Amino acid sequence: MCDHGGMRLRPTLLVSALLVLLATTVPSQAASTDPDSTASRNSPSLAKISDMRGVVSANAYRPTALLAPEVARLQSIGVNHITLYVYLVVDKPTSSSVQRKVGITATDAELDAVIDLAHAAGMTVAVAPLPFWAAGSRWRGEFEPEDPDAFFDSWRFQIEHYADLSERNDVELFSIGSEQNSLQDQTEQWRRTAQTAREKFSGPLTYLATGNDSINDIDFWDSLDVVSASLYFPVSDRARPTYDEIRGTWQGYAMSMLRKLSANTGKKVFIAETGYVSAEYFGKTPANPRPTGIPAPLAQAEAYAAVLDAIEATADRSSFLLGIAWWDWDSFTVSPLDTTFSPRGKPAECVLAQKWATGIVQTVAGALPCASR
Repeated sequence: MCDHGGMRLRPTLLVSALLVLLATTVPSQAASTDPDSTASRNSPSLAKISDMRGVVSANAYRPTALLAPEVARLQSIGVNHITLYVYLVVDKPTSSSVQRKVGITATDAELDAVIDLAHAAGMTVAVAPLPFWAAGSRWRGEFEPEDPDAFFDSWRFQIEHYADLSERNDVELFSIGSEQNSLQDQTEQWRRTAQTAREKFSGPLTYLATGNDSINDIDFWDSLDVVSASLYFPVSDRARPTYDEIRGTWQGYAMSMLRKLSANTGKKVFIAETGYVSAEYFGKTPANPRPTGIPAPLAQAEAYAAVLDAIEATADRSSFLLGIAWWDWDSFTVSPLDTTFSPRGKPAECVLAQKWATGIVQTVAGALPCASR
């Protein structure tokens, strides 16, 4: 296994520099033109999203346009999918309405531009609106609207808008909600929301659920085409979890859980969000880590390698799994000493290039000390 001590940080600087150089020298490839694409969107098809190797763009306080210069870099390391989170603001966790807010909600023009760039690079795109309390830190899964009916009316108004935007831009996947656990028992409201989206969007619909027991209690999967899950289960109590610990948990527990979920719902599953911070003790509670502040970029890279290897080793994965998107890609992350989730500029980005890239990028990445496996 890798020695994750300070003496191994020097190679990460080399990794970052080489990946940046490669990203700026590998040209984008235009997406292939499908003469039957319009006809194929008359009924939802999962063909275009059968092998998603993606990242999530999810910063509520920075212009979505900042992702535009990143598209070539992402393409060069083999990313073929981007999920765009659209933050809709609530005044408080009990609010009965959501609204777009300047400086937090991506503008339509920004979304249009990034989607165009991603498509030109041959990538698929998912658009995922979600409710967000800008004034506090309470998770959206705990919101309790004073008037649930009014909340859903407001939510559907926004869903209609973004479903229409997604249709105009030939988006490949649209989400009608995200980790809204406190409202997941409102089955008929969610079915109405799905119907609202279908009236505007002809592609596959999904909902992002937390990958715990609550995902099995959702009764509106029959209104959707894809089950999306965010997976942040414990993998280790160690300061620096090992490759074997993480791979064993993912290949055993995670793949079994997703296989069963697909069988129970009759839908294929997308790991729409998962990730690890690059700081010690990230494996105890990955969704809400309490890092020590001690950077562990090589341990994060080991985790990326372990997860991707576990998926690759699952022989029947294509029967139940559509792919994975890592939380999250931050265009401002440039240092291997950064301790956030973003893999950008860290050995974890090099791992993505090793696993997903082709040609010279994969060759160079394969020769670099990104992770021990």
